[in-house]
Amino acid sequence: MLLLALPLEAVVYWRVEVSSDRRSSRELCAIALVFLTQIIAAGFACGDEITLQTNLYNTHYHYDPGHIPYSPLVVAEWRRGDGWLIGGGAFINSFGQFSQTVYGGYLWNVADTGFYAKLVGGIVHGYTGEYKDKMPINVGGFAPGVIPAIGYRLGPVRIETQFLWTSGLMITGGIAF
Repeated sequence: MLLLALPLEAVVYWRVEVSSDRRSSRELCAIALVFLTQIIAAGFACGDEITLQTNLYNTHYHYDPGHIPYSPLVVAEWRRGDGWLIGGGAFINSFGQFSQTVYGGYLWNVADTGFYAKLVGGIVHGYTGEYKDKMPINVGGFAPGVIPAIGYRLGPVRIETQFLWTSGLMITGGIAF
């Protein structure tokens, strides 16, 4: 499936560099996502959609020698017909640390053009050690996060540009079910 295809170097990096304690975090995140999908299925209504997204491109506004060239990301969102959404995902952050996020937000459709704006806020976990100060208000690796985005939908395909405030931006691609 194209959606889950990651560049080979990112997959190799993920498998080789992630320690066993981070692997158990990854397994817990996978269990949480399965649990989330079961909750969503119980409340799914007409007009709702599930989207799966991955990172296609990311860039930073400022150079840091600690940045990795590509940050793999997999996100699942439940987008309700009334605009509200919840989601969660797993990613390798800009410094090579396995991270997770859960969030909620709202999506505004721009008439019937296919364009939309989105604003989400939630909790990010995974910025630890020497990189804990890269996220403001980071307590024990947990920090709040807010991300505005603009997107376009064409049939089941979703493309978004997410603005990571003063850090950078990310372009994601996905599919809706």
